[in-house]
Formats: sequence, C-alpha cells, structure tokens
Amino acid sequence: MKRKIDELVAEHVMGLKELELLSEFLPHYSTNMNDAWKVAEKIHAKTGRLMITKVSDGYLCEMEWNSHYGLSASAPMVICITALKAVGIEIEEGSVTEAQ
Repeated sequence: MKRKIDELVAEHVMGLKELELLSEFLPHYSTNMNDAWKVAEKIHAKTGRLMITKVSDGYLCEMEWNSHYGLSASAPMVICITALKAVGIEIEEGSVTEAQ
C-alpha cells in the first residue's frame, strides 16, 4: 500500500510522468522524511501555509488550501495523506478513493 501511495503522490502531487513512475528510483514519499519534505515544500508553495504537529497518537498535518488535513502515526505518511486529499484522493484503512 505504501508504494501505491508513493506512486499517487508522484503522479498527482509532484507531477511526475508515467515513465518516471515505473522507475525503480521512485521516491519513498510515504516512509522517508527527506522525500516527504519535497512534497511538503510543494504543498507550501501552493498554499502558503502548512503545519505539521506532533500529537499524542502520531502526527497531524494541516494546510490552508481547501482546509485539508491528515492524521497518521508517521510524519512522512501524514504529509502524503494530506497532499493527496488536496488533489481529491482519499486514503482510508488500506484503500484509495479518487474523487470523480
């Protein structure tokens, strides 16, 4: 599931093309903080506001753009969840739902 999230972030948030998505060098956005931070910078450039907060059961990520937020046990994953929500893709309990 994590690699699927990485693929979705790469395509829908970061704007990578199909051939780049097939690469074995696809960034690990959902598990690597250095890769996730690139997503955070992209969100920040669009929204002007991005806040990541440590909470009792993980991390909360909020953005001003469309008031999207996410909650996850890891900081990289919460950045990805929030970024995907902003482009109409919901991640819930191991499944992905794309907005029509």
